[in-house]
Amino acid sequence: MNKLPPLAAVAAIFLASLLAAGCRTPVVDATITNNTGETIRVLEVDYPNASFGTSTLNQGASFHYRFVIQDPGHVSLSYSDLRGQDHKATGPAVDKGQQGTISAVLNASGVAWTPLLSSSH
Repeated sequence: MNKLPPLAAVAAIFLASLLAAGCRTPVVDATITNNTGETIRVLEVDYPNASFGTSTLNQGASFHYRFVIQDPGHVSLSYSDLRGQDHKATGPAVDKGQQGTISAVLNASGVAWTPLLSSSH
């Protein structure tokens, strides 16, 4: 019968306890869906101290991105339509360490936000 050396046994127990505790970084899964009736350009989503986006998003398409909230603030987005008109919308308030999902559906009348966030603590 093989016996683990004491240090290896302690390391194995420590690793198992970390995995059991579910230690992970709280992540927000964002989905931006274009239902404006046309392709949009220069989509930018801003959240406290960072941003993400894409150069184009076709009608009916969705853009997915995962991010970590490091500071409190609001999520917002901006984009341009095919006529060059800029659109901006302020979304939900977020707080450091939150996790979950945020979806934003862009349509002709504005942006419909659906935040499903919780504290990771």
